[in-house]
Amino acid sequence: MRDRLIAVAVMLAGSVLAPACANAPRAYRAHAADPELLHQAVHQLTEVMVYDIFSPPQASRAYAYTSVAAYEALRPDYPEYRTLAGQLNGLTPVPAPAADSEYYLPLASVHAFMTVGRALTFSRARMDSARTAMEDGMRRLGIPARVFRRSIAYGDRVAQHILAWAAQDHYLQTRGYPKYSVTAEPGRWIPTPPAYMDAIEPHWGELRPFVM
Repeated sequence: MRDRLIAVAVMLAGSVLAPACANAPRAYRAHAADPELLHQAVHQLTEVMVYDIFSPPQASRAYAYTSVAAYEALRPDYPEYRTLAGQLNGLTPVPAPAADSEYYLPLASVHAFMTVGRALTFSRARMDSARTAMEDGMRRLGIPARVFRRSIAYGDRVAQHILAWAAQDHYLQTRGYPKYSVTAEPGRWIPTPPAYMDAIEPHWGELRPFVM
């Protein structure tokens, strides 16, 4: 009788624990809606741009492209949100994740953000360190190795698509343009006190606009 009761107890315990064990590998998905990792990515990018002494216009460009990359990599998890392709000038349809494969798109999103940020800044070793630390933290959530690798690869695809789009905005060409010339012509900008700084990005208006 005692052995029979033990057997029944084991069976009942198994019936309770089996679903929990089956769901355990997916526990990492409870963090999917947590924006903290993306906030950390933005903070890391900001620190690198401060270190690199980016001007405000340069920083705005980096923020824009990294944010579009993060949005497009995460968007397939939210079908009610529209892609920015066709809405932003020159942005063609972004690669989609394979329908028959599992991804963790918050990881893909952060990876795409950091990859684009790395390409648009100078201190790439700092961006690499920050990205590695963030991805190590996400790995500790228990994301299965295959899902992790697949998500990183998808984030890379999105990042490369965004970088190819960014490369066509005429920014690089303006790096070789002449500096702003200060003249006495009425109506032209002149340096003002107290710093009497040089004009910042006088050719910025020649870059491709995002929506106009």
